This record gives sequence, C-alpha cells and structure tokens, in this order.
Amino acid sequence: MSSSVCFIAEANEHVASGHVIRCRTIAGELPHFGWEGHLGQPSGTDVWIFVDSYDADTAYYRRLRANYPGARLAAFDDLGRIDYTEPALVDLVVNYDPAPDPLRYSGVPQSLLGPSYAPLRHEFRDRDYHVHSTVHRVLLTSGATDRYGWKLALLDRIMADHLLPEVELCTVIGSMEDRSPYESLAMQLPRLRLFQNVTEMAALMLSCDLAITGAGNTLYELCALGLPLIIRPGSDWETTFAQEMGDTLGAPCVSSDEALLQAMMKLTGDPAARNSLSEQGHRLSDGRGAERIARALTESCPSSIVGA
Repeated sequence: MSSSVCFIAEANEHVASGHVIRCRTIAGELPHFGWEGHLGQPSGTDVWIFVDSYDADTAYYRRLRANYPGARLAAFDDLGRIDYTEPALVDLVVNYDPAPDPLRYSGVPQSLLGPSYAPLRHEFRDRDYHVHSTVHRVLLTSGATDRYGWKLALLDRIMADHLLPEVELCTVIGSMEDRSPYESLAMQLPRLRLFQNVTEMAALMLSCDLAITGAGNTLYELCALGLPLIIRPGSDWETTFAQEMGDTLGAPCVSSDEALLQAMMKLTGDPAARNSLSEQGHRLSDGRGAERIARALTESCPSSIVGA
C-alpha cells in the first residue's frame, strides 16, 4: 500500500473553492512520487494530514496531534493568524505570498515560502503567450464568488458609456454566482461573452489580451501564463496580499469601481506596460509549485527553511 496524504479543505460562499482546487492539485502530483492523496477525514494510516482551512487555529492543530499521533501535520498559511513559532504545532507550512517572513515559522521544521510554491494545475505550465499591440479581448474573473459585485458594475459602466466598443468582454461566472443578471446584460451587450464551469481555463486566458482578476490562486495562474492583469480584491482579507502582488508585479491593484475602470482604460492603450506585466508575471511563477510541495511531502526533508 502506498503512503498517503489526507487533505482537509473548505469551500463556501466566503472562501470560495480555491482551497479545494489547490489541495486536489497537490494530490494529483503525489502519484508521480509513488504516493496518493485524498480529501476528507483522516484515517489512521495517513502519513500526512494537510489542512487548508481558515477555521483552523492552534487548538485545532493540537487536537489533530492528539487524535492522530502517528501523522505529520502540514498547513497553508494565507492569513497570518496562527503563531507558528510554537514548537511542534505543525511539521510543514506553505506560504506562497510574494515576500513571507521566515521568522514567523521558527517553530516549524520545514517551511516552503514564496511564489515558487503556488500550487497550479498542469495546464498552466510551459505555455507561450504573446502580447499584442491592440486589445481585442478582456477577461473578467473573480473566482467562485463576486462579493463586491465589481464585474457587473464594470460591465454596466462599459455599456452605459459605450466604452471600448471593439473589445470582447469574456466574463467568467463563478460557481457560486447567480447567472441570470449576466444573461440579462448579455442581451443588451452583444460583445459580452459568458463562461461558467470552464474546463480549459488556461486556453481561455491565453485567448485574451488583458485580465481583471481577484486575488486568489487565479492571480498566480495568470502570472504563470504571462497575461497582463489588473487586481481587484474580492474581499477585505485579500487586500493586503493583493497590494503585495501589485507591488511585486508593478500591476494596478484597485479597490473601487472607478479606479478599476481607469486602470482598464489606461492599460488597453499601453502595449509597453502590458508587455512589462507579462514579463514580470513569468518571472514570479513557473506553474510548478504543486510539484515542489508534493516532493517535499514525500521526501520528508529534515529541518530546513526552503526559500523561493
């Protein structure tokens, strides 16, 4: 029987589906190393328990230690809420923010830090992208939800002011969104293209010239492809990360509908800026983070901090 990793992940209207997707992505890499992964409840035979939940706190990890003493514990650290200087709280932590502080993880035997550990699906590896001089298609994506309603607000403004008349507006409707407002708008805005439950997201992204995105894993997917982008945080907790990514990439990070519209209008007319954003994105992420995480889990490295 092969060694296994159990992933505990959450998905709801507040945190969307990115947690489940990235856990499945890592699980998909494990067979390449002779291991297997599953989502759900731990069994007594799992070598690792990998937690991907905003509800997990220090007490939660202590309970896991007590209930599954033979398993090692791993976690994503997205929000910085947990004190990982506490010895033996977890055995491995992943933080793929642009510039995480290694000192925060002094109690963790192994820390995988930086954008090179962003766990992306295979379709985002080794893809070529060319920046065109003219913008023909703009991608709008916010993940599974759009809590602030920025996509509909932007589309309404574009229609009302007759902006960018030659540009197709490729809008991804999240799995937890209501499709009907978009369908109503599409009847009045023929160049609005609606997508939902997309199975080949990389191909859709590569067909566009500019993307407007939330600050989840989609941001790293766009970087790996080299697509120029504008960041519109989809929730309050995303804002700090979005600003860090914006600073790293030199990309606009906006928090209002008006600022979003201005950034979009500016970039559509500036191919040099779009080319710079494309190059910076490629430098930030190569799409192989899930492979690196799977390797770290299966090799059970000794105490170390592994940088990007």
